[in-house]
Amino acid sequence: DILMQLISTKGFYFIPCTLRSLEQTSRITFIDEKCTPYLICDNGFSLYHKMKLDTEWDKKMSDLIDLNGNRQFHNELMRFIQKDGIPVKQIKSNRDAFYTIIFETATQAESYSKRIMNLINTAIYKTSLQGRKFYIIPQKLDKSTAVEHLSRLIPYEIMVTAGDSEVDEQFIQLGHYSFIPAHSSLKIPGAMMTTHSGIESSTEILFKIKDLFSSKNHSY
Repeated sequence: DILMQLISTKGFYFIPCTLRSLEQTSRITFIDEKCTPYLICDNGFSLYHKMKLDTEWDKKMSDLIDLNGNRQFHNELMRFIQKDGIPVKQIKSNRDAFYTIIFETATQAESYSKRIMNLINTAIYKTSLQGRKFYIIPQKLDKSTAVEHLSRLIPYEIMVTAGDSEVDEQFIQLGHYSFIPAHSSLKIPGAMMTTHSGIESSTEILFKIKDLFSSKNHSY
């Protein structure tokens, strides 16, 4: 209710910024042209305006990221996993921009991701282990790039950012106000840590944003 109240307020933009694909993000019921005219998906590789892909941004990111190199790495990864007998549930591709290896359990993910690291050139790829999921992402691909791009297109006075994993670190720092949930291991100078964890941290952040927006009378 608080989020929908903020979204319906003139001058307020709510922009999902996620590793997830458009298909995954669209499963959330309020994600649509009216409530969320802008979406940053695939860790910043894909930018959508009113649910349509921004083709200019897409070309820029395709030129920045070596998609052919990513596909070759994916083939190497598949061969390595099969040869080593690593019990993977699924390997997902986000438009060939990056890959997610999904295990049955978080324990398996923690154990077997260490073996997969032997295959990864850390000068080219960064990794993130989040529960059952092990992300392999090009070093050049970061949400902050898309956030900076949108910040030049949208009229605003104050930017508020929030995130809980290492893939959020750079874009969180772009906010005039930034929030980190208590369950996160991130340590960012100046960012405000919530007192609650999990879904309750989201409620806490929304209350704080509502107070900021009401008191400052700015565009967000």
